[in-house]
Amino acid sequence: MRCEECLPLVEEYFDGELDEPMVNLVAEHVTACARCATEYQKLEREQELYLSYECDAEVAPAFWNNVKAQAARESIRSPKLSQRFGRLFAGLQSNFSAPRFSATLTASIVLVAIGITAGVMLYINSRGKTANTAERISQKESTPATASQPAPNQVAGRDEQSKTAVAGQREIEKDLNKRQLVQNRDERKANQSLAVQRGTVPRTTMKTDAQLRKQTPDQLIREAEQKYLAAIAMLSRDVSRHRSKLDSETAMRFERTLAEIDRTIMDTRRAVREHPGDPIAAQYMLTAYAKKVDVLREMIGY
Repeated sequence: MRCEECLPLVEEYFDGELDEPMVNLVAEHVTACARCATEYQKLEREQELYLSYECDAEVAPAFWNNVKAQAARESIRSPKLSQRFGRLFAGLQSNFSAPRFSATLTASIVLVAIGITAGVMLYINSRGKTANTAERISQKESTPATASQPAPNQVAGRDEQSKTAVAGQREIEKDLNKRQLVQNRDERKANQSLAVQRGTVPRTTMKTDAQLRKQTPDQLIREAEQKYLAAIAMLSRDVSRHRSKLDSETAMRFERTLAEIDRTIMDTRRAVREHPGDPIAAQYMLTAYAKKVDVLREMIGY
């Protein structure tokens, strides 16, 4: 081994960083070569100098006391911050883990939203036209009989409200009749005598269009609300029987959703009582009932 090859490896050999074959070669060369041996001895003297060196500078005790006090304060503050962030992320997680509705329900909600938007626009336009019509009548007509006649837009608004309530009522009646048929069929299979007794109970009958037109919009809305309440009660009984099939996390998500819907129903019912002639308030209330029916159906089919 030549000196040109050994000199770059002397420092690594001194530090013990060479592998076994190279260590033997460098050791033999250092023993035989005076130049490389001198370099090795130089490294030994430098190491002895560094080891004998003592630092006169010392850290004051007050410095370490300040460090310990600051570390203690940080350790007390960290659990509080972690608890705050934990509550924040827990709230975000609960919001993003809401129940996932089916595609049919999503489409229904979109259609309901479109219908509500259209109803709001029609209601706003009808109010503007009604105000203009009333002003023209007060200027041109002097007889109280003519002034008391309802404007065409008001009549159209009442007709639209009646049609909406009739459609919602007929939909609920169809659903109740269908569920009643299924329930009666199951009861006949389980107990023939019980089915005979149940057969005496009159089923919910569909009303004709003429009968529905004779009712006022408020009556139709109240009847549609009663139909929704009956459907919700029936579905709630089915949910109670199927609740054991749901895991705890899914059941909690559904319960939170139902609680929000119940609050919406209470608010819309209050609005309907305060504004009995407002078709938008009635539409919001019936939509909230329909959403609760959909959620209960999804819980049964989950």
